[in-house]
Formats: sequence, structure tokens, C-alpha cells
Amino acid sequence: MYRTSPFEIEYKNPVNEIYNIPIYVSFTDENNATISVNLNNKETVYRLKTDRWERLPIIDSLKITLKNYEKIRSDMLGLNENPYYVLLHKKENLVRTYSSNIEITAENEAAGTIKVVFYERNPSKASDICNTIAEEFKIYDIEKQAQSANNTIKFIDGQLKSIYDKLYDSEVELQNFKTKNRLDDETPLPDFGSRINDLEASFNKIELEEAALETIQDAVSIDKDIDVYKLVALLSGTKSEGILANMLSELRTLMSKREQTLYSKTKNSSEIAQIDYQIDIQRKMLVEALSAFKKSLNNQKEEVLERIKNYEEEVRSSTLNFDRIEFIRLSKLNEISQNYYNRLVTIKSELTISNAGITSENTVLEASSTPASPYFPSRRIVALSAFLGWLIVSLALIVIRYLFHNEITSLNEIMKYLEVPVLGIVPNYKDVIPISQLLVDKKPKSIIAESLRSIRSNLEFLSTKDGPKVLAITSTISGEGKTFVALNLAGIIAFSEKKVIIIDLDMRKPKIHVGFGVPNDKGMSTILINRNTIDDCVFKSSLNNLDFITAGPVPPNPSELIISGRMLEVLEELKTRYDVIVIDNPPVGIVTDGIRVIKLADYPVYVFRENFSKRNFVQNVKKLIRDNNIKNLSIILNSVDIKKSRGY
Repeated sequence: MYRTSPFEIEYKNPVNEIYNIPIYVSFTDENNATISVNLNNKETVYRLKTDRWERLPIIDSLKITLKNYEKIRSDMLGLNENPYYVLLHKKENLVRTYSSNIEITAENEAAGTIKVVFYERNPSKASDICNTIAEEFKIYDIEKQAQSANNTIKFIDGQLKSIYDKLYDSEVELQNFKTKNRLDDETPLPDFGSRINDLEASFNKIELEEAALETIQDAVSIDKDIDVYKLVALLSGTKSEGILANMLSELRTLMSKREQTLYSKTKNSSEIAQIDYQIDIQRKMLVEALSAFKKSLNNQKEEVLERIKNYEEEVRSSTLNFDRIEFIRLSKLNEISQNYYNRLVTIKSELTISNAGITSENTVLEASSTPASPYFPSRRIVALSAFLGWLIVSLALIVIRYLFHNEITSLNEIMKYLEVPVLGIVPNYKDVIPISQLLVDKKPKSIIAESLRSIRSNLEFLSTKDGPKVLAITSTISGEGKTFVALNLAGIIAFSEKKVIIIDLDMRKPKIHVGFGVPNDKGMSTILINRNTIDDCVFKSSLNNLDFITAGPVPPNPSELIISGRMLEVLEELKTRYDVIVIDNPPVGIVTDGIRVIKLADYPVYVFRENFSKRNFVQNVKKLIRDNNIKNLSIILNSVDIKKSRGY
């Protein structure tokens, strides 16, 4: 809620535990607020007045100032919990968090311009931080320019304190001398007192010049950022003003050149090293010149002191009522201290005024404004990326599914590689299939029943011979629905007033006895080993004209039993009793038990299941036809999704 918060919170000295923990704020009315915080798994509630400082156990001082109570009341309307919460952050954590989002780059090195970029989720906050950084650049520039003057003012303040003490002591001594000798300001001095006065004035001037040179020497030796104009002000009126001013100006030029070079070069570059070398030479020359001038001034001081001493000797040799030399000395010391003090005060005033007029050399060319749209991410790029990503992923899924899809999905995939007749399709059944798997007797008008009638009709075109027929149904693997097709096709044929019998020859995995709910203690396996007769093993179904024989107990040698001569005898005997013999063969893709019966059948039928049978199963059928010379094999596609098909 940056810039839009309806209230403000000010705080001082919170406890460490409260940082980065939500402090929930709610309002009873305009004058009363409640804050709650969870510390150490304990909820604590505090009530306080708005618009005034309050003391709390968790915060030394806290003040909540309302700005828009109507907005607060609107936000709280209809809410059972507090709509606002506040997080307190340590400054160092904020700096660590936000500094990584700041980018400052050189926009144009030739023009000396830089660009400040800040990334934030709140556009107003991002704009304000950018503008604040730009202002801080200007403030830092002003502080840097004022650093030299501030150092000089600091030095003058120290001198003023020392001179003030000397001035006070000299005034006290002069006043005590006057009181002791009963003198006043009208007391005449010796004739040559004016000469001493002139010499003292010269001495004072030399000391002032010497102090100025001392200040300049300290500044040149210590301060790396020299303000030439302020140091030249100290030289005003001195004999060395012209020479030293030129040397200071040349030093300032080198330092400015160094600052400009730093915009494009690093501190360790050869260009900076060369300029630093020139600056050091100029500093040494300036220091040596200052030392020479100071030495000259010191010689002048000694000469003046010698002349003063001579005049004082002459004064002492005269007969006076009081020690006038002492009086002159005290007066001159007081005058020197006073003049020096006034001089320093004047220089400090000039520097202070100059400091106040310093302006930043940096200029904000373009202030940051609140962005109207996010810099990142771009809506257009995100939408385009999402669309392209969706398209690529979709195509990839299609390609992957195509490459890894190995199931038969239509009759076309079978007919493309097999030149065998297709009896028809059997639609998939959505409801639960009964245990018997026989549907045509329960729903004789269903789509499955109609599709099986179509298959029954197509069977008549495959063979025109009279007499009973053997219909052998097989598949490649278990689960393709051959037993389901065999049972229901037998039921449809039984509806046409033909006597039908189903034989379960899948002795390894028998199923028909489960569907009809009869025991499997006898069946084809016991018939083929002559333990039981056909009459012993024939069962009647619930449909008229439909009988069945179960597989019987699982034998250890089903292949040998099926290819034995007894199997042919059983088929011949059944042909004398039934019009159609439907045989549920074992899958020929796993075992070879049913191939003999397929070759003997009048209607050998191979069952595929849509979206279950593999495409390479078609090659198994081709191999079966080629290796066993089966010419009348036909195909049924089971479990077809008729919603994908058109027509009847």
C-alpha cells in the first residue's frame, strides 16, 4: 500500500523479536486502534489511541496517524479478520534487499552521464528510489566540494580557541599593569615608542603571513581534495601570494584532470598513476616553496626582534617613573593577539559564506516517473511465449504419442497390411459385462447384437458348402476378447434356429465354465483322454439351441491333446449333432495349440481389439497365413469406439 495507505505508523526502539513478524492493525473508531502480534506462539493484543505516541512492551514508542478513515471503514466492512498488517524491517536488511535491484551504468562516457535503474514490484516505490538516489548523488557532490573548506574551518576554530586564550591573558596582564602603576589610556609614551610600534606592526604582519603559510602547508600535506580558492584567500595581501597562487592553481588543475579521468578509467590504470605522479611532484614543489618562504619570514622576524630589542635598551636607559618597556610589550602583545584573532574570524566568515554557496556539479537530466506498465515481464512477450510454448509442447506430445503409439486404432491399419476379408466390428460395451459375458440374450436389440448379426450374415458369404460348419476363433494374446466374441457370436447364430455348441479349447486359461457357472471337473481335456464321453460333458445354456463344453481340468500336455486323432473324432461326432461348432481357441501368438484347429475350421476367425492389440500383431497373422497355408482366415475388430465413426 505504498503511497496509498490510509494511515501511517511511526515507531522508536522496537524489540528485536518483532522484526519481520506481521503486526495486525484494526480500528474500533477514529480515536481507537488495536494491534495484535504473535510472539513465541502467543497472541498478544494491545489497544491504543490514534494520533498520539503510546508506550508498549514490544515498542518503546508507537504512533498511528489516520489519513483516510473512510477508506479504513470501507476496507474493514464485512471482514471478520484484520484487513491490515505491518512488517518492521531493520535498515541493514532493507539495504541488503534493495541494493541487489539497483543498476547504475554509464549512459554516455563522453558526456559524463550515468543511468540509474531500480527494479521493484511497486511502480511508485521504484520511481521514488530512483529519484532519491539521483538526489543523493548531488548531496554527496556538495559534501565532497565542502570537505576542504570544512577542514580549513576546523583548523581555524582550533586556532581561534588558542588565540582567544592568549588574547584574554594579554588583556588581563595589561590591565593589571595599568592598575598597579596607576596608568590610564592618556599616559604618553617615549618619542621613539612609535618606532617600536611600527616594528611590532611589521612583526605582527610577518606572524600572520607565517600562520597562513602554515595553514596552507598543513592543507597541502593532509587534504587530498584541495580547494584552491579558499587557500588563495589565506594568501591575500602576503608577499608570496602570486607565486603560491599559481602553484596551487596548477595543483588544482591536475586534481580536476584526475577526477575527470576516473569517469572512464579505474584507479589502478596507468593514466591515473601518471596523473598521481604529477600531483605528488607538484605537492612536493609546493611544500618546498612554502618551507622557503617560511624560512625567509623567520629571518625577517629575527631582524625585527633585534631592532625592537635595541629600542627597548634605549628606553630602559632613560629615567622613567614606571617600566614603560613592559607597558609597551604588554600593549603590543595584546594588539597582536587581537589583530590575529580578528583576521581568523574574517577568514572563517569568508569560508562559511563560500560554503553556503556551493552547488552540485551533477544535474538530473531526466527525473524518474511512475511507470504505467511493468518493465518486466512484458505482457506481449509472455502471451506470445505462452502460445509458442503451448504450440511446441502440443506438437511434441503429438509427435511423441505418434512415435510411441503402437496400438491398432482402426480397420484401416489392419487392411493396409492384410488382404483378408473383414467380417465386421464389435462395438465396445460401456456398462459392466456380466460374468457369463453373454449379452445378446439380455439385450437382443443392442448395437453389439446388431453388429454380431452382421458378422453372422457375412459368414454365409465365406463358405457356400452345405452341412455343419466349424467356427474357430483365436487372437494373438489374452485380453483381446476372443472368448467374448465366441460366446455372443454363438448366441446370435443360435437365434437363427441353428443348433450351436461352444467348445473351450483354451485349456491353459479356461473361462467358459466361469461364465456359465458350472464346474470344470470334466470337459475337453477328459474327452480327449477318453475319461468322459461327449454326452457326459455337454451342458445346456439358458438360450435355446446353444450348448457348451468346458475345457476341463488343465492337462500337462494340451498341445498333444489338441493335435491328436481323438480331436478329429470329437469334431466329426459333434457335426452329426450340431449345425455350427464354435471353438474358443488359445491365443496363437503365445502358444501353437490352436493352429491345427484353425487349419481344420470352415470359418477361422482372428480377433483384434482396438487400442489394445499391437500393430506388429498384423505381422503375426501374415506369418500364420504364410507358414500354415491358411486361405480362408477372416478378421473381426473388437471393442470399437463407434463415436469416432459415422453412419449406421
